Amino acid sequence: MVCAALLSVWAGCSTPPEIAYPPSWSDIQYRAENLNNWQLSGRVNITYDSESVTPRVRWSQMGENFNIRLWGTFNVGNTLLAGSSSGVTMTRNGQTKTAETPEKLLLEFLGYEVPVSFMHYWIRGIPSPTSQSQLLYSENGQLAQMTQNEWIIDYVDFRQYEDFVLPRRIEASHEQRKIKLRLIGLRWEIDKDA
Repeated sequence: MVCAALLSVWAGCSTPPEIAYPPSWSDIQYRAENLNNWQLSGRVNITYDSESVTPRVRWSQMGENFNIRLWGTFNVGNTLLAGSSSGVTMTRNGQTKTAETPEKLLLEFLGYEVPVSFMHYWIRGIPSPTSQSQLLYSENGQLAQMTQNEWIIDYVDFRQYEDFVLPRRIEASHEQRKIKLRLIGLRWEIDKDA
């Protein structure tokens, strides 16, 4: 009877506890690719040549439609960039202009090009499907760096947001154009019902 009790205890101890393994990175990227409706807020530091500004950013994405609001230390006050399948508008200081791409508007308004069309993907930790990319992963299998269209995107910090693992901080640079972007303190809101 004592032996039976000891065997029972030993058998119970030999069963390993269940471990909740994190999802594989391919699963994380698959989820990010299918994330179509979201909002994020934080700050974006833009360094171009020797100038640097750090406005607040609020980005709302609803399928192909987006609204990107920048305000604060942007030398221009409140700026709204809105896009849909029919085109893009930018409103700043009561003045509104339209163009086919956000890059053209930002180049006209600010004097440099920010790759908004690509950032829609990069900000979720996935490459744009429109051109080739190179992905580098850390030792634990997490995306560490992406290179696409001569931009280098470093992923410094990922966090869990509901069922998604999304960046909290991103650093992107284009050496030839001498421009650096740092998106910091990103807070995500996921709209799974939309």
